[in-house]
Amino acid sequence: MFNRCTATILVILSALFVLIAAFSLQWRFAHDSPLMLYVAFLIDHYHALPYRDVFDMNLPGSYFLFYLIGHLSGYQDLGFRLADLCVLCGILVATWQLLKDFGWRVAWAAVVLFGLLYLGYGPFMSLQREYLLILPICLAVLLATRCPHWPLPLRTLCIGLLFGCCVTVKPHSIIAFPLVLWYLGKQHADAPARRTLLVRLLAPAALGFLLPVMVALVYLVHTGCLAAFRDIASGYWPLYGSLSGSHRTVAGIWRVWNLLGGFCNFGMHRALLYPALGGVLIAIYDSLLPTEKRREVWLFVGLLVCYAIYPVLSGQFWPYHWLIFGYWLTVLIAMALVDRPGTRTLAQTLIPVAVLLCAVLASLTVSDESIAQFVGAEMPRPKEGKVDAIAGYLHAHLRPGDRVQPLDWTGGAVHAMLIARAQLATPFMYDFHFYHHLSHAYTQHLRRRFLHCLADTQPRYIVEITEEKDWVNGRDTTQDFPALTRYRLEHYAIANIGEGYIIYERKDTAPQTPTFSEW
Repeated sequence: MFNRCTATILVILSALFVLIAAFSLQWRFAHDSPLMLYVAFLIDHYHALPYRDVFDMNLPGSYFLFYLIGHLSGYQDLGFRLADLCVLCGILVATWQLLKDFGWRVAWAAVVLFGLLYLGYGPFMSLQREYLLILPICLAVLLATRCPHWPLPLRTLCIGLLFGCCVTVKPHSIIAFPLVLWYLGKQHADAPARRTLLVRLLAPAALGFLLPVMVALVYLVHTGCLAAFRDIASGYWPLYGSLSGSHRTVAGIWRVWNLLGGFCNFGMHRALLYPALGGVLIAIYDSLLPTEKRREVWLFVGLLVCYAIYPVLSGQFWPYHWLIFGYWLTVLIAMALVDRPGTRTLAQTLIPVAVLLCAVLASLTVSDESIAQFVGAEMPRPKEGKVDAIAGYLHAHLRPGDRVQPLDWTGGAVHAMLIARAQLATPFMYDFHFYHHLSHAYTQHLRRRFLHCLADTQPRYIVEITEEKDWVNGRDTTQDFPALTRYRLEHYAIANIGEGYIIYERKDTAPQTPTFSEW
């Protein structure tokens, strides 16, 4: 009865997952993905260098990953979607390998639950950096819990290498590294070479961890980008880090309150905590699992706690920051389906099925794109068609050597420039840097640098997003940049006005040097 009910539910969920995955091949990339891909495009096609030629806050590992994805996919939607599904397949295969010893029901449930959770976000979540981190983290846990015939130094070297790669993308992803090493060390605590265990464990792990970090450092030194990286890290990271998830400047007690509120929200996954708790209780106290498997369940609980703390370390609580947390939630929910003692009433037998159904009802969401595909309607276009309209204009009017300057962040201008293969005019892909912490010397420095670069390159077009712009807000912020407004009025005329955007074209007059009397 239990196996039939469980299999029926999993078959239905699997069919839904496969259908949505097939539909997702028609999705277009959106939100953060075009921004990262555009940086990769500039590196790939215009030989730009990060930090020096493109002002951005991400770490070198992010650029490497998106350069690889963009180069292989041709910076096209279909290639991007295929890359996304390939990564998803990798995660799901690793998940199956990690959990198959707990039983086919557990492994199957975890695979299909995470697949539906991820695709339920739609293209907004596609290939976000936290998503890309799940595979190496899962592989590190797989090495710690499986591969008993591998030499211990080799296992710890590979675990360190995997976490080192993660750190080159998101530094605070290291949070689970000590936990995984501790678990691996506990497995060998009774070994004859107990006194040398610490050296055999930590030395290879440290070596593996440092390898990708050193490669990233060597790249920055070799390309001459280290000074620019240091400047951004020391000057801008602290300012950006003091913005809340709603792009509001927060400090003092309000910062603490913001962190507490963001943490307690659990990325809108709070409803999943209850079935996850049910899975843990069943696996630990009401199952036929051997002792070593119950220890693994506690390891998964520890990983869940680590990646619940993870968003707090950055102070940002956007949905993708909770994706690794959501992954371990699905793993723990699946634990409800482990083998249990046989003498049960019907109600007791079906408790795990109820846990699974509760998780499905709490987590199963379908994106707007999938809904449109189900009903045969037209899929939503990126930014309500704004991206395609801007891209169409630029593609029709750009000449070789022309440059374009966006005044935007995530409003679609950069996405349009990627589609039109437009070259960035200044190092500044976004303009939100200029509008928060206005009184800070570094913000004033960025404003001056931007205006000088604009005057030097004299881009043919400036693309300004005017509606639904994601402005920063709070204390010491503004929406005004008088010197930029004066420069634009003096040197540019309106070429095209669309729904939520304006495209300015440089006047055919001799370039003049702007004055910087007001910031």
